[in-house]
Amino acid sequence: MREIELKLEFDHADLARIHAHPLLAATASQQKTLHTTYYDTADLVLRKAGVSLRVRDTNGRFVQTIKSASGNAGLFDRSEWEHEVKGRDVDLIAASGTALEPLLSVRVRNALRPVFETRVNRTVYQVVRNGSDIEVALDRGEVAAGGRQAAINEIELELKHGEPTELFRLARKLDAIVPLRIAGKVKAERGYELVEDAHQAFEKAKPIQLDPGMASGEAFRAIVHNCLVKSSPMSQGCARAMRKHCTRCVSVCAACAPPLRPSPRSPPIPGRTGLGRS
Repeated sequence: MREIELKLEFDHADLARIHAHPLLAATASQQKTLHTTYYDTADLVLRKAGVSLRVRDTNGRFVQTIKSASGNAGLFDRSEWEHEVKGRDVDLIAASGTALEPLLSVRVRNALRPVFETRVNRTVYQVVRNGSDIEVALDRGEVAAGGRQAAINEIELELKHGEPTELFRLARKLDAIVPLRIAGKVKAERGYELVEDAHQAFEKAKPIQLDPGMASGEAFRAIVHNCLVKSSPMSQGCARAMRKHCTRCVSVCAACAPPLRPSPRSPPIPGRTGLGRS
């Protein structure tokens, strides 16, 4: 299963204003309590392979989820496998045919253990825009590992049906009333930061894979998105590192400007300080 979503962050003080946004206030909402446990080995075999394994308790219903990041779109586009389980323990039989299966040596199977958890209060809205179905989830809670905690104040816009461009259009509508920021990391990455005690560590941009058949606009978007995520407030370990990422963005713009053509399949790239604002 393919999961396409856009993750945004907001200030906790703006929560009521988000709920009152006309696009959400006119839509029925559903409240959920999520308690999620993430599993890995002591030497973090799954993390190093770009795979996550979790079991989520949603109001007494347990679902195991395996995720693997896509090489092209990174944060917004992932492969996902879900399987309902009886409790908080993982079901490795259900990992057959997933990105986790190749990692499950005897050693890894025996070494898997809980490494961190999240507790979140979620409000869910179903929004229909221009023929696209989008699930809007407002999450408030925390991620905890080894006695350390970090707050979670996120909006997840998940595309259930339709065009990815609509995620960005909806984000800009929300951002017009409440300042939002691109979430540079998913919850799993933030949990691993606590495990590794490296929340403020600078990250080098990861290699990305570009398909030779991609339109120039799509390739440009993937490259610049990689730069923007690594220079976001969640990952700016120092001003010097951030300047390097900005320099990369300028270089990409200069290199791609002559051949760049608009692509109807390419959603616009949000600005650094706000969605749709420079």
